[in-house]
Amino acid sequence: MTLYLISKCKGFDDINDVLQEMYMEYFRTIQKKGIEYVDDEEAFLIALCKRKLSVEFGDLGVYDDHLDVKVDNDGTWRFEWELGGDITSVTRETHTVLEDTGAVVTKCEVSQISIRAVLDISGAKNMTSDKKYAVLSGVKLKDGTMLTDIVESGNENTNTSGEYELLFTTDRILDVSQVDSLLFWKTTTEDGEDVQYTLNDFYEMPFN
Repeated sequence: MTLYLISKCKGFDDINDVLQEMYMEYFRTIQKKGIEYVDDEEAFLIALCKRKLSVEFGDLGVYDDHLDVKVDNDGTWRFEWELGGDITSVTRETHTVLEDTGAVVTKCEVSQISIRAVLDISGAKNMTSDKKYAVLSGVKLKDGTMLTDIVESGNENTNTSGEYELLFTTDRILDVSQVDSLLFWKTTTEDGEDVQYTLNDFYEMPFN
């Protein structure tokens, strides 16, 4: 959560302000709807962060003929918005083997702005230090559209149960009801932005 804010905020003062607001909203939510409403605390808090939009302007002016800034209005202006929409997520239990690694996806969770996956790596093949058990790319929609390379900041780690867990935010708003499957890279080789990928480039994990 804190790492996510560091990557998105201008300074530590902003991080402290956002953390205070997020946790206040978090406790208001569980008081109103119960603790069962929040399936994954970290994903829920990140979702709350992405609903808060803050913009700050200072010392407004124009560039002169020498490309120096000529300030016309001294001061600082700060604007804040709270984005609407449902921040609930959908969780699915599964048993999808990522063939080349031997890892098994056991659970996945998708919200409007994040994707989480949990893998059983007890039967995974030996991996070299520069390889990962799974690399999440995006989703395939019910109409066949593939949204790849849409994951942004997040983390991946082995939890206390020995499971490999992935949690990433997305670079766009997802309609969870239209997500058909999650896509994991079969290879992490990047060939450029203009490359057209097909389903053969991914492990596909059914979601809906």
